[in-house]
Amino acid sequence: FEQVAPTLARTYGALPVVGLGHSTGALLQLLITSLFPDTPRAANALVSYNNRPISEAVPLFDEVFEPFFRYVVARNDTQRRNGARVIAVALEIAKSPALGQWLPRDELINKALRLWFLPQESHPASTTTAGGENKNQNSDNNNPRFPPQVKIPAAVREAANRIGKAATPTLQLAQQSGLVPPMLDVLQALDQIPNIMEEVADGARDFCPSPSQVQSVAKRAYRARNTLVIQYNEDSFDQSDQMEALVRAAGKGLIRNKRPMLSNTDDLVKRVNLPGGHDTPLRAPPSLDVATRAEDILGAELAVEQVLQYRGARQTVQEICQWLEEC
Repeated sequence: FEQVAPTLARTYGALPVVGLGHSTGALLQLLITSLFPDTPRAANALVSYNNRPISEAVPLFDEVFEPFFRYVVARNDTQRRNGARVIAVALEIAKSPALGQWLPRDELINKALRLWFLPQESHPASTTTAGGENKNQNSDNNNPRFPPQVKIPAAVREAANRIGKAATPTLQLAQQSGLVPPMLDVLQALDQIPNIMEEVADGARDFCPSPSQVQSVAKRAYRARNTLVIQYNEDSFDQSDQMEALVRAAGKGLIRNKRPMLSNTDDLVKRVNLPGGHDTPLRAPPSLDVATRAEDILGAELAVEQVLQYRGARQTVQEICQWLEEC
């Protein structure tokens, strides 16, 4: 958006910015609109809004996830590898084929070797000399267990890429059908997991800002002219009722302070209830091309209802598009 917006603005003038978020993404749009007046939102579409404390948002957090994360991170056990850092490196390596790199970068290979040969390297307590040099790095060559630095020649990488492309037509088909970008999106989303594990192992027990802080700032400073609220009838995590009350309270304050962005609280919010659950928007097909091909081969009803199962996601898109035309 930041790359395209200046060019479009020069052609069409100032662009209205519309926020769109699902679940905690809806929460983020609420916070952006409330806390950053320099990035105003003309409107927000908030889907399955959720601002629950972590004990309610994540079932069995205290009983299962918190002790499991502490064990995996192994913060006080230098004889075991920090599992969060192992996962982070594994995710980076997993992205390589999707990016057309059939052999991981040298940096990643060496990082993986460090974690494998030196478990304590995943619990860095690095010290720095007056000259800015890392003592841990300087001692690597003196450590008999430390593996030598790996550098794969460019010719070997090129040959591996050629062989990989020829030997794996499945990935080429995935690239042509538009599946690779969603695969990368999933891996990039998983990148958050190692950091979350480390934070929980270090004592984090709730989201920041807390639900009460979010409610306070939104009620005082939410500034979108229009808000679409989409709620699903089988969504047990949804808190759209609470969010709508906050938006209306913020609207009354804006009108009382004679701010022209809002004229009537009845015009602030459009509420839409749809069949489905919390994961309904996530069931969209990986790309429009995939959906079109599936419907051509299987028939629209079979593709939508049974194979890809994206009727709810399609209805959600239709409601958002209709609302945008009305704004």
